[in-house]
Amino acid sequence: AIFEACVVQEQSHHEGKRMTTAEKNEEARIRKTKYENTLDVAMNRYKGTFSNAVMAAQKEIQASIERNLEEHRHHFSRQLADMERSYANRISERESYFARQLDTKAADCDREVRRMQNECDQSDSAFQKLQNDMSIQKQTLTQSLHAAEEGREAAVTELAATLETLK
Repeated sequence: AIFEACVVQEQSHHEGKRMTTAEKNEEARIRKTKYENTLDVAMNRYKGTFSNAVMAAQKEIQASIERNLEEHRHHFSRQLADMERSYANRISERESYFARQLDTKAADCDREVRRMQNECDQSDSAFQKLQNDMSIQKQTLTQSLHAAEEGREAAVTELAATLETLK
């Protein structure tokens, strides 16, 4: 602006014109307005460029964040699926283990029940034999008692007859 003012003054001086103070002030005001307008245009252009750069950077940052978020979601989904498969395998293994344990326990219980049933059958058989033996002994004792009773009555009769004879 100063350079321009000097050029205008030099041109006026070569042309032989003398500028009055008012003309100089008017010329300075015109130059100042032109300079401010040029500055405003340049600033608006820089603002637009800066704004575009900021918007582009913001879009790039947002896209980067979304890509990272999607990568993390995908990674987390894979980890979750792996964990679910792992837990499903572990559950399946535990289920089969417990099923085998249950089958083993059931087989053991069946064997124990058969053994106890066998012992009960043997006990029943022994009890029946014992009852038969006791019945036979009771019958034998009853017969022996009956025979002894008859022998006693015969002895009492004989003794009573002997006693009568002795009297």
